[in-house]
Amino acid sequence: MKLSQILSKVKTNFKIISSADSDLIEIEDIALDSRLVKKNSAFFALSGKAKDGAEFIPSAIANGASVVIAEKGKIKSAQCFLLESENPFAL
Repeated sequence: MKLSQILSKVKTNFKIISSADSDLIEIEDIALDSRLVKKNSAFFALSGKAKDGAEFIPSAIANGASVVIAEKGKIKSAQCFLLESENPFAL
């Protein structure tokens, strides 16, 4: 599914941190673990009790993530399409 189609249905606030066109990005999988990311995955970098998923953004990108979703202020790189949200769990 095209990222633009997914974003059109999102009902929470988010900010796009990318110059890429969401109409050109295909999402085939969703991952919460950067080790499970493959080409065309959306990686949710969520904070947990033991680890902060933002630590694994570089690994997710290296593994082929085409989109990274993270909490506001956690994204420091723009190597793929990036979304940040006050509440990424709502996305």
